[in-house]
Formats: sequence, structure tokens, C-alpha cells
Amino acid sequence: SESAARTGTVAARGSGEVHRLQWQRWAAAVGDHNPLWFDSDYERANGYDDAICPPLFLQYVVLGVTSLDGLRPDGSSGAMSGSLA
Repeated sequence: SESAARTGTVAARGSGEVHRLQWQRWAAAVGDHNPLWFDSDYERANGYDDAICPPLFLQYVVLGVTSLDGLRPDGSSGAMSGSLA
């Protein structure tokens, strides 16, 4: 499949600054209460130096947010993970 063919490739590169409070608000809004996103002591106890960002949050940072009236009938934006538009 197309997805399998892209395994291990770099789809896009970008840089920017994301703050812990941004992904904590996002995680709370989508019901993802994983303590890795919220608790520095828990993060360190599990082998991380500090702040851990939910991987799916990065999709929204890179792809941006689509207004409700711009969504496809299936609810997707149609944005490709390789575009930084």
C-alpha cells in the first residue's frame, strides 16, 4: 500500500516551538489522559528527561487545523502529512 511504501521515509521537516500547556490542553480536549503528557515526575520515572508531547498532537501542529465547513464528508481535512502548508 501507499502507506507501507513510505515506512521509514521522512515525510516532512519543520521546526517551531510548542509549549507543554498547548499539548496538555489538546490531550485533555481529546480525552487522552496519559500521565506522560501531564506529569514530569512520571515522565522521569519512565526514562524520559522531561516533557513528552503526544505524537498525534504533532500532526495538528504540522498540518494545521481545518474549519468545520472545510472538512470532507468523512470528517478528514484531506491534508497530506508531507505538506507543511
